[in-house]
This record gives sequence, structure tokens and C-alpha cells, in this order.
Amino acid sequence: MGYEVVSHGKLNRKQEDYSLLYGMSELDEEIQSLKSFYCQPGEFEVQEFGNSKQILVHLKHNQPSQEPILINVDLRVPESYPERIPDIIINSSQLTHEVLTIIHKDATGCADQNLGQAMIFVILCNIQDNLDKLVDEEYSLKVPEEDETGDVWNCLLLLDHMRAKSKYIKTIHKWTQELDLKGRLLFCGKLILILLQGQHGQHVNIKEYLIRHRSVNVDVDSHGRSCKERMMSVICEEKATGSKRFLDFTVMEYDLKEDLVKLFSDFDMSLVYCKYIKDVYL
Repeated sequence: MGYEVVSHGKLNRKQEDYSLLYGMSELDEEIQSLKSFYCQPGEFEVQEFGNSKQILVHLKHNQPSQEPILINVDLRVPESYPERIPDIIINSSQLTHEVLTIIHKDATGCADQNLGQAMIFVILCNIQDNLDKLVDEEYSLKVPEEDETGDVWNCLLLLDHMRAKSKYIKTIHKWTQELDLKGRLLFCGKLILILLQGQHGQHVNIKEYLIRHRSVNVDVDSHGRSCKERMMSVICEEKATGSKRFLDFTVMEYDLKEDLVKLFSDFDMSLVYCKYIKDVYL
């Protein structure tokens, strides 16, 4: 799915000799390395404007049995690079403005974190990573146009951990209020579940919640640095059955598994518990 990039591309010995012989700048060396990586026809272009350069890269996200999703990246690299980050312009006729805004914001933050060092490859990897991730969410969760029945949808999420628990919970509360989603944030031993319920056909709001949860800093890493959620899993997403509905979004902490079972039973979701949780996570 797209490119899988682990580390920066490096110049080989032949390229190093070439740069010494012809006095290539660090940016020129970086461009040479990028050309060897983005080597498909039309994938990578460089234009010069005085002492600045414009780098055009065409990235894509491949989808099984569908046309790939394309995104155009335009990097305007100033003369003072890398002491000043490039201007980053991205566009795509296939992505929503919201998704493009998320990708652009994260790429700019990535560039700021790498100020003073070669960063173009890092920026492109960041964009590719977010493209792969957000397109999966955006397209796999699209609501069919004919689905106008007002069905209620449930979405059950699994979290691995919360380091900054208070901040994390506050953020989840904020999003559920903004998106008018009901449900529960559930703690039972080491198990952390988020049960979202979109009332009256608000499946699109669940989609929006998932995009936010995967793309916004919600927790801190082991070094105390703000970070995104990389270990959230969507356990299930399906139309609600039964007649009982959540009226709000509340945090619940249980010491006993039986109390968790009762909650699912009280809201006509015993089948969800037995099918997805009972024998897998408890």
C-alpha cells in the first residue's frame, strides 16, 4: 500500500564523488538522492527560480481493484534552506479539503521538527504515511448515498493504553460533543474500549471521529512528548439492533468483568460483547 519508507535515502559512493567533483550543494545532493528513489516517469520534477528551487512530487495510494488516489506535492525550497523550511503546497482532486488540511498541517509540523537539517525526504515520507492512513479511513467509511434510512450505527474501538489519561479523556469528550456522538469510554482492568453511537444516520460523524483520533495528538510517548494514537483498533462498526440507545457520552470504570457484561446487556449489545470481546480480549 503506497511506499513503505524506513530511513533516509543516502548517496552512494559514485554520487559522493560526483558531488565533490562538481561542487554540488547539500540541497543538490539531497535532490540527487530523491531522484534515485522517486524514479518513475513524471514522479519527480525540479525547477529553478533564481536561487530557490521548486520540487514537484506525485504521490499515490494504491487501492485494490480501484483507481489509485493521487496527491501532488509542491515544495518551494528557499535559498536559506534548511535553516528555513520549504513552503508546502498539496492538492488532490480525489481528497476532501479536510483530509488535505490534516496532511498539510502534519507535514508542516514535521518540517519544523527537522529545521536545520535535510528534511525534504522526511516531509515526503510524512505525507505518504498520512495519505495511506487517512485515505483508508476516508474511503472505507464513506456512507453510501442511498443510506438515508436514519439507521443508528455503533462503532467499538480498542485502545492499547493511555499515558496522559486526563488529557486523553478530555479530548475524547470534546470530540463526541462536537460531533453529537453518544456512548461510553470503558475501563475494565487493562482493557480500554470506546463505544460510539451515531444517532439518526450520523454514520458520517463516526467517520469524522476516527479521522480525528488517528491524526491529532491525543497522548504522550514514553519520553513525555505529545503524540498521535498509533495503536487504536476498530473492533467493529455496524448498524445497531434493539431499541435501547445511549443518551450521552460517559466514562465508566469497572473492577469486575461482570459489570462490563451488564452494560452491554442493558443496551441490547450482548451479541457485540460475545462476538468481539468475550473470547478475544477478556
